[in-house]
Amino acid sequence: KTPLEEQLLNWHMANLEFANAACLSDLSLAHWDQDDPWEMEGDHVFMPGGNMRLVIALAEGVPIFYESAVTQVAYSSAGVVVTCSSGGESRLFAADRCLCT
Repeated sequence: KTPLEEQLLNWHMANLEFANAACLSDLSLAHWDQDDPWEMEGDHVFMPGGNMRLVIALAEGVPIFYESAVTQVAYSSAGVVVTCSSGGESRLFAADRCLCT
């Protein structure tokens, strides 16, 4: 292997882990493409104007707090409470569900 080939292989392995949110050791080659029959193919998978249009539409009317760190996520059958900290001040957000990215 050349150093370039090794870098390329490492990049592909890291990309697989990133794309699947799992370690390579947890992925299954036997079931690798199990969702292919439902995969979107063709030109329609590209949103005219880019995916940012979707993000902007979903964020419309939603308060966004910049420079806020999530310090705790507490969830139960009753819902979720997210604690954020910004400038020494804490805020609590309660919801049915929470998507952390």
